[in-house]
Amino acid sequence: MDWEYDLPEPWLGDYVIYFYCDESGSAGNSDWVAVAGYRLSHFGIHPFSAQWSAFLRAHEIPPIHMREIFSRNPLPKKSSIWAGIRKSKAADWEQWRDQELDCFASWVKGSSETRSGIWPLVAMGCVVNADYFRGGLCKKIAKRFNEDAVRFALQRTILHWMTMRISQGEDPEVGIVLDDNHEESLRFHKWVNEIKYGRDQAIGRNIKSLCFVDDIGYPLVQAADMLAYASRDRQQCFNDGITSELQPSIYEKLTNNRASEPEVLGPIELDALEALEAGGPGSDDLSKPQMRVRPGPRI
Repeated sequence: MDWEYDLPEPWLGDYVIYFYCDESGSAGNSDWVAVAGYRLSHFGIHPFSAQWSAFLRAHEIPPIHMREIFSRNPLPKKSSIWAGIRKSKAADWEQWRDQELDCFASWVKGSSETRSGIWPLVAMGCVVNADYFRGGLCKKIAKRFNEDAVRFALQRTILHWMTMRISQGEDPEVGIVLDDNHEESLRFHKWVNEIKYGRDQAIGRNIKSLCFVDDIGYPLVQAADMLAYASRDRQQCFNDGITSELQPSIYEKLTNNRASEPEVLGPIELDALEALEAGGPGSDDLSKPQMRVRPGPRI
């Protein structure tokens, strides 16, 4: 994993920041949902992806897809390979699974550390208590987002981050890359366009591209899938008082020892945003950093 990626000096002042993200959980019936992933300069995309793909080939495993890896029921299509691996490993499955995931999480951590010639990955996202969100206790925000906590989490993540960058005097050009899920892609396209063509043109004009890709061929979407799953699972298990199947060290590595991580919006934070929303139009656009971002619990 020790290598350097030298960048031509004339390019250093002209780059696009890409945000690769994925969602975990269902807005309709999950207690918690997450939209999370990694941002990085386009200079870092190829080095990260090349090494991730090399790991997949060396370990002779299919692309990482957390829902299938942790499912206890055989599922069709992408998951059929993982179901076969789980069956072949038998009693060794859980230990082998944890070792494999640790390898990929370690690569994310290494890629998140600032080193000469490398643009580091930065974890970001939003984990939302969807049960509270749609339960009628934050009516104004829920109505505004049609009680869809995934839509809320996606727009909150993009708006909150870009507004903070602009407030710091930066003018980031941004590309957003999402998994091309047939059921979700049209909705996600609509939700990002609501930002791009919304009332805050300072943000909208900086969204330069929106891409939907097959996660099988895009390692950074696989990494986003790991982070979204780990973030939601961690919060769900903490809330329920149970131990997760996913080793805590995986989340620590995916967030570079929590140097950057998705924010958590539970009842307290949602109530705070609801109070801002009650102040009238424009009192909070879900982008203004008026609320302290609360990271997930340290477990």
